[in-house]
Amino acid sequence: MIEKMGKILILGPQNRKNILLEKLQSVGVIQVESYKGDSYRKDTIDIDVSESDKALQAYKIVQKYGDFSDINSKNLFSPKDSEMNIDSLIEDILKKERRLSLIKEDIIRANSKKTVFTPWGEFSLELLNGIEKKATVSFQFWEISQKNFGNISEDIKHLFIIEQKKGKIKFLTVSNEPFRLEGATEIVFDESISQLDSKILELESEQKSTMQFLENSSVYADLILNRYYKALDILNFQKTSGEAIITLDDMIFAIQGWIPESQIVVLNEVFKSEMVQISELSIDKDDRVPTLINNKPYGAIGQDLVEIYDTPNYSDWDPSSWVFFSFTIFFAMIMADGGYGLLLLILMLYLKFKIKKPSAGIKRFINMSIILSGATFVYGVLSGGFFGLDLATESFAFLKPVKSALSSIQLFDGMNISNMMHISVLVGMVHITLSLILKVFRQIFSQKDYITSISNIAWIVAIWSFYAGYAHHMNLMLVFYSSLGVVFFTSAGTFRPGKMIFGGLLGVYNGVQFFSDILSYIRIFALSLSGALIAQTFNNMSMQIWDGVPGGFILAPIIFTLGHTLNIMLCLMGGVIHGLRLNFLEWYRWSFDGGGKAFKAFRKIVN
Repeated sequence: MIEKMGKILILGPQNRKNILLEKLQSVGVIQVESYKGDSYRKDTIDIDVSESDKALQAYKIVQKYGDFSDINSKNLFSPKDSEMNIDSLIEDILKKERRLSLIKEDIIRANSKKTVFTPWGEFSLELLNGIEKKATVSFQFWEISQKNFGNISEDIKHLFIIEQKKGKIKFLTVSNEPFRLEGATEIVFDESISQLDSKILELESEQKSTMQFLENSSVYADLILNRYYKALDILNFQKTSGEAIITLDDMIFAIQGWIPESQIVVLNEVFKSEMVQISELSIDKDDRVPTLINNKPYGAIGQDLVEIYDTPNYSDWDPSSWVFFSFTIFFAMIMADGGYGLLLLILMLYLKFKIKKPSAGIKRFINMSIILSGATFVYGVLSGGFFGLDLATESFAFLKPVKSALSSIQLFDGMNISNMMHISVLVGMVHITLSLILKVFRQIFSQKDYITSISNIAWIVAIWSFYAGYAHHMNLMLVFYSSLGVVFFTSAGTFRPGKMIFGGLLGVYNGVQFFSDILSYIRIFALSLSGALIAQTFNNMSMQIWDGVPGGFILAPIIFTLGHTLNIMLCLMGGVIHGLRLNFLEWYRWSFDGGGKAFKAFRKIVN
């Protein structure tokens, strides 16, 4: 259900502001709203995000390297949880990560340089420099293309070719003075190959120890994350403090916000011993009231689905249970295979018992998956879908008892195109009618809009009278046209001629949208049919390989398994995407406003 909200104003002495805000943050029941006027001065607070940024960056680093951590390796730190140790560790992690990047760059440069120097062989740079000084000569190392080599001046007397390879010539010149050579690249040796090898080994050793440090640091991931949350708590405190206004010569501070009405008593209890004034304010028409949905466990599953798409508007009714119920039906009809449902059900039950202490979100996901796969199994059995197999063929003669059992409980043929298209349309009509009924109740009981509610009732009559006349040849067209007349006169919500005519025309035009929305539900059968046909295709392919290919008894089961695995994935995608789409587009359109702002209380993340 959507919690009823109250708008409050909190006044307190400025000299106790921080103490009072700490209490407010600890109780965590109010969403502070920023003051947007200019009549009062805000309390300017410097906000420092550096601590939270560093903690988050360090957490991402240890998560990155933690996947490779050896849990049996010796820790580099003693497991003390003090804040000082964690802050120091965070600094070390950031420094090591930066150093690791530099090490990788240095290794790449050293290897590149070694690749260039290797063809010249190993020699002593010290010895070479000594010869140059004593003999007053200059040794120069060059690389040139074979084409340009012929252009070298004959005046160069002491030229020694070292290597000719891939159209390149490497050569050494000895001269009295250094010179430049057009078209050639001079190679300057500042390190020998042995020095480069030693440097690379040192860098690789440092790289290994640095990575080991980061890997071992992953054992502190939870502590670093906790430090990040504490930094966020400080940030939230600073931001909230900056939202307060100061009045009465800087003696009083004031904060305005939203609170669930059920929590006002709690707030009063917290501040009962403080000099604080808590006043309830009236909600203005232009206020955007935040939405807080509070559901029991299975209602929370539907809430998870709802929040995938949008936050309901505060004026909406909570759609969580409705969405989950209809999504379960749509998902089962789209999957439409008892075999697939059974496999998924077994997998989800295994996970439920395998995962001992799941988080609340994982627990809800598993419970939802069990319900969806169970519904798919039941629907598949009732419609005759089971791995797309035709149990009547001779190949499955040994499964005759199974076919008899399934046939005895099968209610309808899920492959009957005409009937299933009809059923899909009926499901759409029922679904949209339910949406209109909820809209009518909201208009009557919440919005006190009695005229427009009549328009929606008239649309329900129009939809079903048109269906009865078209599908069952019943003479109800007078009822249909009369309903459209009621729609025309009540859609505008007023009987003023101008607005009534314009609103009436728009209201009647909604018939086009109703028609397209209802036909959109045919996708339920289209998707289930495509899944069944793909399953049958892989079945036929497997049987042909089994009977007609040498070694087919090995290859056929592989084709069968891979084919159905792929089909299950496609069916899952279709069931989730289109099952939710029919709720969020076709159904939401007629009964929910959406576009809400989620309630976010000013509270501590960690205590």
